[in-house]
Amino acid sequence: MYGGYNFTQTKVKKYLQKLEERIEGYLQELDKADGQHPVSEQLTPDQLQVKIEQLQARQEKYQGYLSSNIPWAPSSIGGTTAIS
Repeated sequence: MYGGYNFTQTKVKKYLQKLEERIEGYLQELDKADGQHPVSEQLTPDQLQVKIEQLQARQEKYQGYLSSNIPWAPSSIGGTTAIS
């Protein structure tokens, strides 16, 4: 169901933080585009919006893992839970 990966709650929380940072970076690039400042040479504003939407979808997915009833193993002993 969750892709067969092993996660601890700590790993999921760190991943969510990284997603949030990436979303913030893309939002800043969109703000630059709105202000007539040079935009990333690689992505158009529409492409940035698509990236943000994809990251937000992943963020929701991983937040769902945290709020689900997955039997998490204690991360202090290096335990993981199989998310599949």
